[in-house]
Amino acid sequence: MKNENEDTFETQTIASTVNRLSYSIDEAASLTGLGRTTIYKLIAQGDLRSCKIGRRRILRSIDLEHFINQLSLASHRGPI
Repeated sequence: MKNENEDTFETQTIASTVNRLSYSIDEAASLTGLGRTTIYKLIAQGDLRSCKIGRRRILRSIDLEHFINQLSLASHRGPI
């Protein structure tokens, strides 16, 4: 059973990510439950869009949401 402090921490963590415009690779991996290597593979395959700013690669939250929504749609269609 969770205590009040754990609930507050989860709420604050979720609230702090709601208005983000972009995420680092590590943050995107943590949010999606995917590994860093998988994130990089998806980018290389063109399945997940990213932006490079200087030496840093970021994923726009809208692109991350689009990717997850596409997965959800594909899973509902079922096998062909």
